[in-house]
Amino acid sequence: MNFEIEGLSSSIIDLAGRRGLGGTCAKKIMKGGQDAYDLWLTHTERKDRENLDHVLPVRIGQITESLNLEWYGRKTDAAVFAGDQMKTCQFAAQNKYDWSKNPQDEWQVRSDHIAFMVCSPDALCMDADGWHYVDAKHVGGWVYKDLQKLMVREYAQMQHNMAVLKMNRSVLSVFGDNNSHDVILIERDDEYIAELVARETIFWDCVINDVAPSGGPSPVPIKQNKLPVLLDMSVGNQQGEWEDEASSWLETREPAKRFADAAKAIKDMMPEDADECYGSGIRVKVSKSGSKTISKGGELAS
Repeated sequence: MNFEIEGLSSSIIDLAGRRGLGGTCAKKIMKGGQDAYDLWLTHTERKDRENLDHVLPVRIGQITESLNLEWYGRKTDAAVFAGDQMKTCQFAAQNKYDWSKNPQDEWQVRSDHIAFMVCSPDALCMDADGWHYVDAKHVGGWVYKDLQKLMVREYAQMQHNMAVLKMNRSVLSVFGDNNSHDVILIERDDEYIAELVARETIFWDCVINDVAPSGGPSPVPIKQNKLPVLLDMSVGNQQGEWEDEASSWLETREPAKRFADAAKAIKDMMPEDADECYGSGIRVKVSKSGSKTISKGGELAS
């Protein structure tokens, strides 16, 4: 669903060499107040952009991002496309994304319907349910202890990025306290996006026309879906037992499928007028109710 903005001055569409608004900006705009004002100061070059090179949690997140995405792919069996791979994956090609590098040398996509909206996804991914984008996070302390609060904190950014990427699903891939990994699914919320785009439009008009934004409006309700409880069983008290059973499941998965397929094929081969068939070490019997049972057995005794 695209949100076309009517009645804007031509200057708002002319980017005038500015970078646009990304997902982090969306969080500040939706919070309003001082956060939005500080963002306006930065975008109008009245205030230097924050230097995050010496913010330890940010640096840890950057350093662990590739491992985080690799772990997400292993855990979910999703195909993960990160870095330069994002530009050539099927979904990006189909949507003809407008790619460029942002000042942090990250790949950035510009919206094809609202020119000031941009996003820098960590990865585009494909799983059994289709395409989605992933944001890799490394958190600790209270943040990791309450993943619901983490979802609320990141909600505006995830919705902003889904609007730019034209996706219906997004995922937070979370490393917590260096010994846990969790996956938080956030689905597209078009009602929230509509309000988000409206507020970003007002903010961007303030930037272009060099007018300070007024006090922020009230927060927008978000969909408070209960988070799924995801536990990494490869660590903890049941680690050994879990590994044994997981190994057995993986080893017997394909043979079990072949067994089921062979049983069906054998039963289908029985002639309708046969009550019992045998040969090659097995025997098939038809019960009074018409069901067929396979058992181990050789030739009929003489």
